[in-house]
Amino acid sequence: MKYIKCPRCELNYIHEEEELCPVCINELYGQKHGGARNSATGYVGSEKFIIKNEPEHFDFDGLKLYNSKNENVGIAFATKDNCSSDGNLEFHFYPQYENKYGRWHRIRVNNLAVLYKTVVSRINQSGIFEITVDEWQKFR
Repeated sequence: MKYIKCPRCELNYIHEEEELCPVCINELYGQKHGGARNSATGYVGSEKFIIKNEPEHFDFDGLKLYNSKNENVGIAFATKDNCSSDGNLEFHFYPQYENKYGRWHRIRVNNLAVLYKTVVSRINQSGIFEITVDEWQKFR
């Protein structure tokens, strides 16, 4: 397992599978980070999402994201933070859905990252892209 710099602060080192360092997590979400971050924040279970060919801007430019109840819950976009995950699919959720999903999350399916350009290519063919994502921790 290798260490990388936190993509937000670029000061602290984290394991490559982590999204943010404990300091950034605390700054963003007001949570104390110890060894048990899961119990403090909870999990979002595996769920099907639909990405539609409907451009949207909410902190980032992306495409509208819908949950399994067909509620527009946020946007899907490509990561752009000058790290190894550039170009991967990420979700950013609207404030009214943060309690359920968290604020943002880099998407994985079967523990593998999903390329945003693959999603866009499929959307250009059919107009929508359905994806069932892995469970994740809410703090992300």
